[in-house]
Amino acid sequence: MKTRETTDASSKDKATQERDQYFDGLKQALRAGDAKCADANMKAILSGAGSGDIGQTLKEVEESARWELQCGADPLTCCHLVFNIRKRSGDVKGMQDSARMLKIYSAMLEDGVDIRNIMACRRYMEQKNWHDPARIDNEERLRFERSIGYWRQMRLLSTIDPLLESFPGAEWLSLGDGRHAIEARYVEARGGRGTPADITDHVLKTDVEAGLISRYRVEFFEKLGTADGSYDFVLAKDALHHCAKPWIGIHEMLRTAREGVCFIEPYDHAFWHSHLSFPPDSAPPAWHGFEEGVGNYIYSFMDREIAKLCMGMGLPFLACKGFNDCYDPKLDPLEAAEGSPQLAAVRNFLEEADKKSAAGERGYELVAYVILKRPPLSGLREKFARAGFRVVPLPRNWALEKAFLDHKFFSVQEG
Repeated sequence: MKTRETTDASSKDKATQERDQYFDGLKQALRAGDAKCADANMKAILSGAGSGDIGQTLKEVEESARWELQCGADPLTCCHLVFNIRKRSGDVKGMQDSARMLKIYSAMLEDGVDIRNIMACRRYMEQKNWHDPARIDNEERLRFERSIGYWRQMRLLSTIDPLLESFPGAEWLSLGDGRHAIEARYVEARGGRGTPADITDHVLKTDVEAGLISRYRVEFFEKLGTADGSYDFVLAKDALHHCAKPWIGIHEMLRTAREGVCFIEPYDHAFWHSHLSFPPDSAPPAWHGFEEGVGNYIYSFMDREIAKLCMGMGLPFLACKGFNDCYDPKLDPLEAAEGSPQLAAVRNFLEEADKKSAAGERGYELVAYVILKRPPLSGLREKFARAGFRVVPLPRNWALEKAFLDHKFFSVQEG
């Protein structure tokens, strides 16, 4: 005769199996776009939950639906299910958000967007992100160019000065440069020839009309429409970390450049808080991040990973420079006039932060990388060193030539 404990365990196992089956049925229904079947599975899951577990079960069902949505399940069916969950929970604000998302997805379908593809949805958002009347207002632009926020941007861009000095008149393509072509205009002001590029021309075409720039390109970072070696240098400032496939973006930059590339991005200082690159419970909360307003995962970069990329491609030169930034939404719009106490406070903060980072007391927030496709001419290494860069030693690949010399196939051919 079975004991009561054995019977209870058996019943619990059976209930767990049934619950798992209903969750699998829910996922399959969401993938197939079968709203009726999804609702039926949700009701079955809830009927198997205890009265005290309903709230937690609803959260689990919603989390499952949201993961399916993110991974290509039918968005309308997922939003419909989430709406019903919020309705059961009495979450009025959540119901309103779900209903609004249903309208947004319907509008995106009318615009020809593949709403099952998260990459297509993100690209659509990137394009729409610039469609703000304030972005093309000339007075807004002039105010920005007198602000602490603009001063910060110029500080970041000064990292390319050694290249501008060493390659006068060079042609530059600046990717993600849709905010009034800040990077391209910086290049032009220092003797180069700049071409801004972004995922949409909503702002850039007005910049041409205003006489700020004479040319631009509409480009998707991970699949550039430019031919190999079209520009001397390709620049990306605070743009690469928006990419879902940033390594493809770097390869595209290198393909398009004749001389080299530069990108300025978040530094992966949180890596050092991990064990074998997996974050423990003590990892800082900023280990991973998603960017509000656009919806992308925020990629961060490390010197070693970029050096590995260079060595894999046989590239001869890598320089990197870590530094900090100071973004404050209250300070950023303020005028950056000399003598401004707010600007002085930002400068003091940055000086102190850079000192601590240099001493190893804190990680840098940002890092600038310069990769050259050919060995640098005389004096360029020294210029980078004076500008605070660390030139990373990259060994030449001797193994490929030796592999040819030692291979039996070629010995036979020669014989």
